[in-house]
Amino acid sequence: AFGDEYVFIADVGTWVVPDPSPTYRNVAGVWVSGFLLSWHPANVNWQPSTLSWELGKGYDVEAWALQMNRILDLTSLHKIVILQTDIDPPDVDGRLFVLSNYLLAKGERSYLASASGMPEFYPETTVPLGAYIGEIPMDIQDLWREEWRVYAREYEGGLVLVNPGPDEVTINLDTPLYQVTPVGGGPVSTDGIPTGRLTAILTDTLTLTPPGGAILLREFENSNLTYP
Repeated sequence: AFGDEYVFIADVGTWVVPDPSPTYRNVAGVWVSGFLLSWHPANVNWQPSTLSWELGKGYDVEAWALQMNRILDLTSLHKIVILQTDIDPPDVDGRLFVLSNYLLAKGERSYLASASGMPEFYPETTVPLGAYIGEIPMDIQDLWREEWRVYAREYEGGLVLVNPGPDEVTINLDTPLYQVTPVGGGPVSTDGIPTGRLTAILTDTLTLTPPGGAILLREFENSNLTYP
């Protein structure tokens, strides 16, 4: 009805309602407006009024896997996938968890959005990972690394790790990599100039407390990753 100028994007909320659930394969894409937002599986009716909008509170790994698999299903079909979540600027660990999960499920038409509705800038989104390596996984378990007990995805410039829970894990890398941590970032001031920078440490061991994520680079040049 709209010709070639518009596409239909379905708002699927958290997309963790029990099966049967629409696959949305017949539309141009989905807007997951509750990406990684926590939920309470004890509520069998999955009513939105019971959702907790605090990242990581009452987290349920099975529901996380369900959401990620539904996202991957459309990503593998080259659909538009918009992942929106509630980002708390001072919560650096939460920000890294959000970005790491996005990078696990990223495809050629994937987008990450903040629920704040305000102009924001986060330096971690500029990490020079390059393109992802290999095909888009069909199932989140395809990214499980048994030796590390985390989910991992390879990129040209490094590696992304995610530990959704329930246990803390310590990872011994095969070779040292730069673990990236953002400093600053958040709402953009009225002058329109974003601020923030990236720091990194070269390490062959790291610990991820759930829910946790890490972005690791093979090379790191701080001079190219400072804003403004």
